[in-house]
Amino acid sequence: MPSLIQKVEAFLQGHPEQRFTAKNIAKYIVESSQEEYKKKAEQYKQTSDVVQQVAAEIGSSRKRLHELIRSTESRPREYYWSDKSDEVLVDEAEVNGPILSPNESKGTGSKESELYTPVCEYLADEHSLYSKRIDEKKSSKKKGEGGNHWLHPDVVAMEDLTHRWDKRVKDCVDACKGKTVRLWSFEVKVAISRSNIRDCYFQTVANSAWANFAYLVTVDIIGHEDIMEEVRLLNGLHGIGLIRLNSKDLAESEILIYARERLEVDWTTCNRFALENPDFMAFLQHVSGYVKTKISDKSFWTKTPQHYDQD
Repeated sequence: MPSLIQKVEAFLQGHPEQRFTAKNIAKYIVESSQEEYKKKAEQYKQTSDVVQQVAAEIGSSRKRLHELIRSTESRPREYYWSDKSDEVLVDEAEVNGPILSPNESKGTGSKESELYTPVCEYLADEHSLYSKRIDEKKSSKKKGEGGNHWLHPDVVAMEDLTHRWDKRVKDCVDACKGKTVRLWSFEVKVAISRSNIRDCYFQTVANSAWANFAYLVTVDIIGHEDIMEEVRLLNGLHGIGLIRLNSKDLAESEILIYARERLEVDWTTCNRFALENPDFMAFLQHVSGYVKTKISDKSFWTKTPQHYDQD
């Protein structure tokens, strides 16, 4: 009689490139092996309890699954069989979007350019940030082809630290020239894997480490255990965090590794960026104006937090 691991592997191999949660897999196994699970079912009041138990066993066994079975960092975790290399999976994700769940159809994935607005919406709704897309196509070409390689982040944002402060406290902070905003920077990728994680991470270091907080944002993490170990190591060295974006349900997005705060913005790097890209220059001008007046042009930002309209 096949073991549970063998059943999981056979099921996923029979549905290559499709994602299933442990509960999805457990339900199939229990329904297709009712006689085998009959005794176990007698210990529970409902079949769903058996499914939950089998799902838990799958989760605890995932490190012993076949090497071609990948798992995601999403919650709930999803499993899929793929004999494609990490490089191929990343390339396909960039063209077609992430690998599909069973109830999704081809062509529903997002390309990188389609993720910038959802990223801004997530930052506004979940972190109360004023966000702005930086268009690299507007950058100066005076340094020649490739002169601005890795220069600009995809999205930048401003955090108002004083939003909930009493006016008298705000006045005191202003008089003492205290910090009233923090700046954030984000590099966006459709997918990361062992094949591209260091390039993606150091691209983020190059274009985002000037900010108080810097993050690499991705929808898909391929071969997540190796990736997470690598990113934690790099985070310890450089402080760049990692966000998993759920592009279909932004509220389910999560910070997997928190960025280390840089106490002071690297203004020398900001000056370089601003001289090369008008979007970045405008971003700094609006931050400056906001610090001085606490008033900002809503039309400038790609997305503003909900409390903007309540002030």
